[in-house]
Amino acid sequence: MERARWRYPRPQGKYIWVNLAGFELTAVNEEKDSILSMRVCGGAIAHKSPMLVSKISKLELNPYWVIPPSIIRHEIAPLHTGDTTYFNRHRYTIIDKRTHETVNPTSLSASQLNSGHYTIRQENGRGNSLGRIIFRFPNDHAVYLHDTNTPSAFRLKTRAVSHGCIRLEKPLDLTFFVMEELDSLQQDKIRMEIGKAPITQWGKRFKAENQQAEQPKHRTYPIQSDFSVYLDYYTLYPNQEGTLEEHPDNYHYDTIIENCLDSF
Repeated sequence: MERARWRYPRPQGKYIWVNLAGFELTAVNEEKDSILSMRVCGGAIAHKSPMLVSKISKLELNPYWVIPPSIIRHEIAPLHTGDTTYFNRHRYTIIDKRTHETVNPTSLSASQLNSGHYTIRQENGRGNSLGRIIFRFPNDHAVYLHDTNTPSAFRLKTRAVSHGCIRLEKPLDLTFFVMEELDSLQQDKIRMEIGKAPITQWGKRFKAENQQAEQPKHRTYPIQSDFSVYLDYYTLYPNQEGTLEEHPDNYHYDTIIENCLDSF
């Protein structure tokens, strides 16, 4: 209740609300009286997902993952410098920012990887850590809503497993919920672009006539609908039936507030 008193005003209109404590996402379109709910995975205890408000700006299909400098510094450079097997297994490519050329992992030291002169990028498509869909929105934490290549994590009770981003259980459902202007043929085109089976007769006919597999194409779609994003944290919150549900205080944010209130 104390957090609700000073946090953001109640979302209205079109919005995506994520409860980081309960690892749940609710997308709402009050204009159409429609709701979409799903499980999510959030940041691990060492990589807490931030609380923020922003607005969806674009959607990307088959995104590349540009490895954040913090992961290069703490995980890749100390443990896997020069390990071509590691880079090949994860489909990581090192790119020189100055020449834009691909660099062999064996030619660089750990200090060079950490110099800021090189980008490490995971190729898109199957196996990419961002999955096949990512929703981007402006924020200072480089966190986004995205698909995942490890869906088994959604079966966990405590789904604090990411480096801070929000992994979506139903990314395609959220795509169609947010991109409400798409017709059935446009939806089928997106299904096929991320490797899923079409459902319209046109889509099935198109796929039958184009059986040759192609490298997944990276595409960007600006979001026309006005959907806000709220990442928030409530360890006690009502479900859709109005029943209060308790969630563990994994980030210890309640403890911080309790300690502050105890001083009064």
